[in-house]
Amino acid sequence: MAKGRSTTWKEKIDIVYYCLSVDKDYQGTAVKYKVSYQQVYQWVRKYEVGGIDALKDRRGRNKTVENTLNREFSAENPNQKWVTDVTEFKYGNSKKVYLSAILDLYDNTIVSYVVGHSDNNQLVFETFDNAINTLAATKPLIHSDRG
Repeated sequence: MAKGRSTTWKEKIDIVYYCLSVDKDYQGTAVKYKVSYQQVYQWVRKYEVGGIDALKDRRGRNKTVENTLNREFSAENPNQKWVTDVTEFKYGNSKKVYLSAILDLYDNTIVSYVVGHSDNNQLVFETFDNAINTLAATKPLIHSDRG
């Protein structure tokens, strides 16, 4: 592989496996495969922490989605448009609580909410699960700030 050329996922796996088979000889592996020592070192570290999936190139995965709501924060029917967010509240001596809520834009009612001590995916998923259980056959547009 020539310098400056991007390496494929398969090539990274081959390089990492070779490096591990020669007791982590990063310099020797770099010379053999014509890549930088630092690159070999980083790939091996990523592999050791996250397996072969950690070697995948993830750039460009978080692309901007189309703004279908287009700042029209009103709805003609119930369960047509929902918005969601997580808010942090501080209380006591440096304690925090998080509120995850889903609001129906038709009448500004809270469809579902969950309070927790961690701002994590579980909090958001539980909020969505509770909201979906209130639905009949409708499929609302759900808007989030992706924060």
